[in-house]
Amino acid sequence: MLAKLAADGQRPAQLFITCADSRIVPNLITATGPGDQFCVRNIGNLVPPKGSNSSSVDAAIEYAVDVLGVRSIVVCGHSHCGAAAAALEANAPAGTGLQNWLRHLEPSLRRTVGLPDIVDPATGVKLSPADKLSVANVGVQLANLRSFACVHKAEDEGRLELIGLWFDLRAAAARLVLDREPYLVRADEELATAGSSLKR
Repeated sequence: MLAKLAADGQRPAQLFITCADSRIVPNLITATGPGDQFCVRNIGNLVPPKGSNSSSVDAAIEYAVDVLGVRSIVVCGHSHCGAAAAALEANAPAGTGLQNWLRHLEPSLRRTVGLPDIVDPATGVKLSPADKLSVANVGVQLANLRSFACVHKAEDEGRLELIGLWFDLRAAAARLVLDREPYLVRADEELATAGSSLKR
């Protein structure tokens, strides 16, 4: 299979943006294989808005949409996220690259203040402050994606779908992120009824 991919080139259907956390394995979460996803990983699964001088993320988004022609972009956050905890505690070492990078979480922190409690749809348990921030952060990054002209155009033309996903490490289960209450829904139920493109 890899030999064929090497010869034919890559044609992934999806751009998957997720955290660099070693516990997150995109292919396991989405049941995909080699060649299915074009992946971007960074601390906090962040998509700085266009013009934020984040050339690596910018290049990956534009390449995925304009050159590879992906049909969906997934932003996947997760529970027990160290970036979310560090942002809440404001404890990143001063003057470091980490502190500079985590400033991109500030809009997500502001969004969290106005949100009601978020409850896990499977367990009924209220999320911790860090997990609530992680969910809110997915929504903010989806909005940031639309600051890219290529994304905005492809979505308007119906060629691209943006999907928010949140992975609960303890439950080993994915949730879909909504931009309205209840903010989290069970991905298995939503996929069964809505036919989402996570595996396309």
